This record gives sequence, structure tokens and C-alpha cells, in this order.
Amino acid sequence: ICKKEHGDIVKCVIHIISPVVSYILILNHTLTAWSIGILTKKLDILRKQAQNIRVDTVVRRDGGMVRQQIELLPRTRENAELYFYKTQDEEICAVLPSANKTVEEALTAYDKASLPDATSFGRSIYWEGRYIGDIWCYCINRDETPNAMLSYCIFEKEYWGRGMATAAVKLFLGQIRERLSLRSVGAFTYANNESSIRVLEKNGFVCKERFVEDGRESAYYERNF
Repeated sequence: ICKKEHGDIVKCVIHIISPVVSYILILNHTLTAWSIGILTKKLDILRKQAQNIRVDTVVRRDGGMVRQQIELLPRTRENAELYFYKTQDEEICAVLPSANKTVEEALTAYDKASLPDATSFGRSIYWEGRYIGDIWCYCINRDETPNAMLSYCIFEKEYWGRGMATAAVKLFLGQIRERLSLRSVGAFTYANNESSIRVLEKNGFVCKERFVEDGRESAYYERNF
């Protein structure tokens, strides 16, 4: 190889390393899928052991009525890790920006939220035993007029538009009102996120303000108890 011209050497090197790079990319994808599979199995075991809270909600599907069961369970580190990977989807990132850029940051945020004096509180959303998203409140203010901010995400797209988020928000609002003695809850969303706006409005939220931030029109919704 050393006796070849420079151009031939470059071609030869590229020919050698290309399969190696391809193998590394395939291996990385396989390990990520394997990790998600392991986490999913762990979560299934934890779900069966947990003391869960359930609510039945009726939604319309294919012209008929189907009874579905929503569960809100305590979040775990496995939940936090799997949630991070699931929400890296481009379509989800477009409507739900995240401050956590790495899985390590996501786990650190989870640990902080688990402290006694934490200003956030969350639950994992399950449908018929399957982990499909998270819901949480943050910026919890326990002063004279207790309030907090609400956020949620159904990361399994096959469940979008089926009433899962609406039912989860309804159940969660009842929990945090009792747990935190809140007087009001607020929520931010992009103005063009019609699905999220419908979820909020169905749960009694009212638009209080529209504004532009970072070049995107946003809206602030609020609900009083």
C-alpha cells in the first residue's frame, strides 16, 4: 500500500474503514434497541409490584365505544431513562422542548425531583399495563396561593388522538390538588399545538395569554380549583 500514489492510498484506506464505520453504527443502533427492551421488561416488573391508581375512561373508536384503563404510577429511574430515549423523536421534540440533552442529565433531574423539598412531582402514564408517557408538575409554589405548572407527553404515537392525555391530565389534576393543596395550575404550549390545546380545554383550562418566544407563537393556559 505504501508504494501507491497518494490518491490510491486514500481510496484504499476508505475501502478498509468504511465497513468498520458501518459496523459501529449498526452496533450502536442494536445496543440502543437492546437497552430499551431491557428497560421495558424492568418497568413491567415494577408496574406489577407498584401500588397503582386507576381510572376508567370511555373513548370513541371506529364508531363504537371502547372502555380503556389509564394508570398513573410512581416514576422510577428506569422510567426516566426510557422516557429520555423515547422523546428524542423529531416530531415530539418539535412540540415539547427538553432541557435534558443527555440521558445522564435526565437521570440527574429525576434524582433532584425525588428529594423531599423538590419543586416538581410526576407520574408515569400506563395504558392496559404499557408505559406510554409521563405527566408532571413543576415550579411548585407552596406560598399563600399554591400553584404549579403542568406538562405531559404521550410518547407512543399509536396512542395519539385516543383520549389518553385527556384522561391522564384529569386524573393527575385530582391527585396534585389533594397532594399539594393547589389553588391553580398553569401550562404553556405552542399556539399551533392543537392537540395539546384540546387536552387542556377539555380539562377546564382557559387561555390567558398569547406571546412570541424564540420566534414561535406560544400560549399560556390556566385552571383554577
